[in-house]
Amino acid sequence: ALEERTRRWGRGRVAVNTRAIVNKFSNLAPIWFYGLLGNFVERREDPSLWGGSVGATFLAQLLLAMSNILEFAGVASAGIDVMAKDLFRLVWGFRHAEVAEVRIASLCGVASSLACLRDCNSLWKLAQEEGADSLQRGLLEIESAGACS
Repeated sequence: ALEERTRRWGRGRVAVNTRAIVNKFSNLAPIWFYGLLGNFVERREDPSLWGGSVGATFLAQLLLAMSNILEFAGVASAGIDVMAKDLFRLVWGFRHAEVAEVRIASLCGVASSLACLRDCNSLWKLAQEEGADSLQRGLLEIESAGACS
């Protein structure tokens, strides 16, 4: 075991047998994601659920859970663009929340969404829809650097 992790000078590393692992969660991710989203939308007006510090913590954990589901679904997942746009639309409104925990969770959601959107045109259109001026400026910088094709 130690020999496999040790590099000897003068000879290259021994190739480790790698095998592809299929992401089985990518098929379940939309079910979990939209289940959480649907329950949030149904109960968003319930003050007993969202009120106070417990409500803020619960909201932050919900946003982080949805961000994790999106990331663990994988970029090659079949509906990742739609889930990423839906998450972005949800979390973008919480970026100026009073509670720091919710703001941080919102920014994690934005980062997860942007990482999963592969098409720069989708990013641009989403930024325009949401009125995200700072995001639009960032996308212009990315385009001028030639990162978008």
